[in-house]
Amino acid sequence: MPTAQPWNRPLTPRQAHLLCLLALALHVLPLILADSMYLDDVWRAQTATGNWTAEGRLLTQWLHAGLSFAGGAINLFPLPLLLSLPVAAYALARLAIHYFGQPRPTDLLVVLPLWYSPFFLQNLSYQYDGPAMALGLAAMILAVSLDPRRLFAGTVLIACGLGFYQVTLNVFIGLCCIDAVRGLLRGDPLARLGKVVTLRVVQMLLGALVYLLVAMPWMSEQRLTMLAVDAALPGEVMTRLGTAFEHVALLLTPGNLVLAAGLALLAAAGLWRDGRGIHRQHGLPGLLVRGGGLLLAVLVLVVMTSGVMLAFDYFIHGARTLMGFACVLVLLLYLARRGLGDRAPDRALILCLPLLSMLALAYAHGRLLEAQKAQFAAIGQYIGQDILSHPALDKARAFYLLERNQADGWLPAAAGAQARAPLLKFIRSSDFVLLPEMMARVGIGQFYINSTANQSPAPTWRADDLLARGGTPVVDNRLYSIYLIGDQGYVVTKPQPKPWTLP
Repeated sequence: MPTAQPWNRPLTPRQAHLLCLLALALHVLPLILADSMYLDDVWRAQTATGNWTAEGRLLTQWLHAGLSFAGGAINLFPLPLLLSLPVAAYALARLAIHYFGQPRPTDLLVVLPLWYSPFFLQNLSYQYDGPAMALGLAAMILAVSLDPRRLFAGTVLIACGLGFYQVTLNVFIGLCCIDAVRGLLRGDPLARLGKVVTLRVVQMLLGALVYLLVAMPWMSEQRLTMLAVDAALPGEVMTRLGTAFEHVALLLTPGNLVLAAGLALLAAAGLWRDGRGIHRQHGLPGLLVRGGGLLLAVLVLVVMTSGVMLAFDYFIHGARTLMGFACVLVLLLYLARRGLGDRAPDRALILCLPLLSMLALAYAHGRLLEAQKAQFAAIGQYIGQDILSHPALDKARAFYLLERNQADGWLPAAAGAQARAPLLKFIRSSDFVLLPEMMARVGIGQFYINSTANQSPAPTWRADDLLARGGTPVVDNRLYSIYLIGDQGYVVTKPQPKPWTLP
């Protein structure tokens, strides 16, 4: 009989929910403390509008319109995130019950990577989109935790997940692959497994159909255009997969290679342990058949790292689209949990180590967001002071902020952290010195932004074209130059040489 310490006894559903909620709150704490607007958050907060319907994310639009009680998208951070935490925690608890029946606290560690995944940090960094993506993730987890025969409930949950964020479909497919692996390792009859897989596919297709019927009329053409089916298709898909795997490889640093190797060995031990049971129960032919099924399920799971993004012409290779990788982590921890055995459940506490590394990354990312927030504020103040202190710029009707070239993640305060953990730079993904809409935060509202709130015409030249025209800038320093042409002002940022700080 398995023996466990009192703290590791089987949990009730409510206890599992509360523990998951505590774990999620601990993970998002650095993001809440940083209170840093991320990319699209800046213009959305300034205009109090969103454009999610064109992106096919109707539920995100309705979420923020409903919470603001104003029909727009007022920035209410961190309220939406705090409201999404209990829903996501409930979904994770249900998944743990689906896997373990009566999960122990150490069993909950297996499902936490769905939220703790390092790439999901970028999703959560968005003050507007993050909570909606979290709700979409929860919907997909709940769809998998339900009995596959509940077609209607599963269909609705999948459609809701897609309505919040389409990439969450990768998580649904990935978790279905994990269920297939679990069934194969348990020795479930192949006919039963085939029926379950069929029901899951039907659920997914019905959910996608319902979603498309509702969302497609408002979606932009960019979001609907698929890759052309021609001779170049396989090469393009492989290139995209290669890009995704290069980003995943950023996880491996000298500090966590031993941790990754240990987790892989435990997962291999779990496979070996269950494989021996299959051999005893079904013989060598059964082992070979189920081994082929395992390989197929794992292959689909790995492809779901990028998943649905591989099929669309508009390919986004940011960390936020790699939600499917969380399922790879869940499978590794599940197999490692199997490798540790059931006789001493407390040994599974060792699975805290990979989760601790993910939690540490979240806090490091929070520190970087705070440093970036301070740098943006300082540069905005520099530009605002220069505009106000030069009378020649008073006649500028509008200003344009032009990047001479990308800043390559310029953040001197985080140079050391990003050198030691390159994944932090990929998650932060800021290749600019400043965004024009950030100038409103220092009281300069004449900067053109790409929204209906500002009707200024777009500039007819780029930064390099402007420099080629010649002319003497009104302001010229190491960070930017300010030009005045007619009644238009142009702030041209400069590339920042490396190293950004002294060694």
